[in-house]
Amino acid sequence: MENSKQEVNQVINLSAVEQNLKKSKFPFWLVILLPLLIILFIGVFYSRNIFEKDDTYIESKILEENDIDKVCLEREDRYSKNLFEGELTLLKEDLDLFQDHVSCVINNSCEYYTAGIFKSGYLQGYTRIVALTRDPGFLSPPYVDIILATKDFENYILHVPDCDYKRFEMAREKGYEAYIKHEKIIAQRTFETEHPQYIDLDEIFSLVFYGTFYSGMIDFLHSFDNIEVNYLDAQSTDLKISEVMPGKPSLIKHYELEDSGNVIKTRTYTLIEDSTGLRKWYSLNFRDSQKAYEEALEGWDKTNEIEFRIPRPYYRGLGFNSVQINRADDNIKFYDNYWNYLESGKGYGGERHALIVNIEIEELDQVGYIYNKVPLYRLKKTDSLLYKLAYDINIGSVGDEMEDLFYKRHLREVPTFEEYVQNNPLLFFQDYWGRWTLISESQFNTNFQ
Repeated sequence: MENSKQEVNQVINLSAVEQNLKKSKFPFWLVILLPLLIILFIGVFYSRNIFEKDDTYIESKILEENDIDKVCLEREDRYSKNLFEGELTLLKEDLDLFQDHVSCVINNSCEYYTAGIFKSGYLQGYTRIVALTRDPGFLSPPYVDIILATKDFENYILHVPDCDYKRFEMAREKGYEAYIKHEKIIAQRTFETEHPQYIDLDEIFSLVFYGTFYSGMIDFLHSFDNIEVNYLDAQSTDLKISEVMPGKPSLIKHYELEDSGNVIKTRTYTLIEDSTGLRKWYSLNFRDSQKAYEEALEGWDKTNEIEFRIPRPYYRGLGFNSVQINRADDNIKFYDNYWNYLESGKGYGGERHALIVNIEIEELDQVGYIYNKVPLYRLKKTDSLLYKLAYDINIGSVGDEMEDLFYKRHLREVPTFEEYVQNNPLLFFQDYWGRWTLISESQFNTNFQ
């Protein structure tokens, strides 16, 4: 009986509250909603403070934003001046980033560098890290580009060239090719950079970024060794440009020809330093060759290669076809293509880089122009050392047992030295810096792969 009276009183009291609310014209639904909103606000504020203190959360958000289905920014769109503060510095401590199969303990083969702190962008406040090993096993190409970013030197974001995130996953699945410990990688991102894709030097020449961070580990190591370089001036950029000055170019190491090392100076590839001192490789190009390649690539379809055997357009750099030569005399003979430098056992792909040589204008005859812009020359002496070197590399290795194969490939007999020289296998021009540049015919191929 007592309980029934209490229930009746509660109903009366609630009715009284409702009547008072109606009289006050205060919305009844706010009585219920306001406490919920207060609780929700407190929860969001509390969780936000926790997450802001949790770098792992922030970095995982970076990964979520990095949807591989999104459009990847080209290098030019990721390029920014004055992106970093600090300079390239060798770290004394071991960051323990390489997997156990990389023999870091052998000759202290693993090194770590800081390469500036990001001053802006989505990685603002992060330190850029370069992980480097000189372990010979590392010369087999891994599928990751080993530049990273970190705040705490415990968790790392991996730089993935050109947003190709699947490469790291493939390497991780194969195991032996995943050189970096994947458990330390909490995210992947294609980093912003101070290295642009193109540097236009003038209306004729440009420098083009040469692929991944290490285009061949041997070349990659040059960026960190105390090698001799010669700095080159350019009016169109404030980035430092240098050419490597090797004691003897590796391409002629098997050819102990007298004075060859004094004639061939170096290759045309260059190193570009960003504000931290980190160097990357660039290729010197004819801008017209670059334009022709890009236009040809736009009109090419993979199905054409499969169905009609139309090959993918190839990248020429300083190369050109004979039709792009404006001849000084119609009787001058040329090979169809000029693309390679002198290379032992050159393959179909060729090489982007021509050779810089020590030569005087008095040793040359002008034979025309490339793209109506650049004077083109040949050697006056048909028995020149350079011709002998070219024949030895491109033709001379063909023995009697290979003559039939040579004929099937080239539909002609093996040329004599005199026949080879007659069509001007070597041509010369001066580049942006006035360096004498040598380019070889790419018509003959003697490696028979």
